[in-house]
Amino acid sequence: MAWTEVHAQSPPDKNRLHRWKTQRHKLLEQLGHEDDRQAVAPLDPQRYRLGEMLADTFDDLEQITHFLKLVKNVRPERDSKLTTLAKLLQNDKDLAGRKVIIFTEFSDTASYLETQLLRKNLPPHHRTNERNRHHHSTPSPETRPKDIRQTATRWKPTCPATLGRGAMA
Repeated sequence: MAWTEVHAQSPPDKNRLHRWKTQRHKLLEQLGHEDDRQAVAPLDPQRYRLGEMLADTFDDLEQITHFLKLVKNVRPERDSKLTTLAKLLQNDKDLAGRKVIIFTEFSDTASYLETQLLRKNLPPHHRTNERNRHHHSTPSPETRPKDIRQTATRWKPTCPATLGRGAMA
C-alpha cells in the first residue's frame, strides 16, 4: 500500500487510490493499515513505467482483497481436518490416550495443530518438537549441489543418464 501511496502522484491516480481506500476502509482497519510511506524510495518516472506499475499494483490489491475475503471465514471450528484429527485422537480405540506423532512440512501447521488440540483438551503430550521448529531443508548456497545429477543422487545413489536431458527418474 505504501508504494502505491508514494507513486500515485497524478490527479487520476490519487483519485483512484482515494476511491480504493474509501471502498475498503473496513478491511484496512482490520489489517491495521499503517503509514509506511517513509520506507519507500520513490522511483524515477523517466526510468520506470510507473503508470503500468500502478495499474498492476491496483490489480494486485484487488487479488489480495479477494483472497482476504475468502480466508476471513477460515476458523478452527470450521476446519474439518482438525475436527477429524481430534475425533480420532479422542475416540479411535488404537489412538485414544496414546502418544501420536504427526508429521507436517510446515512449522506453522505444527504450531496450529498443537494450539488447537490443546484447546480441545487433548492430553499435553501432544507437542511440537521445539528443537526442530525452525529447521529448513533448503541447503545454503555453499552446500547446494551445483548440478542436477548431484541433487538426484543425493537421495537415490543411481541416477539415469537421461536425467540431464529432460527425462524424469
